[in-house]
Amino acid sequence: MKKTLKEWDAKGGSFTDYAKPGDSIDSKIFYYFIGVVPPVAMRGRGFLMGECITHNEDGEGLYECFTERPYKYYGPMTIKRFHSKEALCPVD
Repeated sequence: MKKTLKEWDAKGGSFTDYAKPGDSIDSKIFYYFIGVVPPVAMRGRGFLMGECITHNEDGEGLYECFTERPYKYYGPMTIKRFHSKEALCPVD
């Protein structure tokens, strides 16, 4: 089921409580997050939010990943992974 900004707003709480990695999202969620803070990385149809949410075991920052066409939330990802050929999200 597609996650919508309207439904998230009605339910309240954090986005990560509402949506899980791999969830389809509406365009309003995509544009909401791209506008919250400038992206730390952009590539093709995807971006990493500009604010690090945590770090992995190697000390690398993890950033929320979103794509358009299809609109999807991919969850936390390092900048290195985002720019790699093995990226989990189809950003090219």
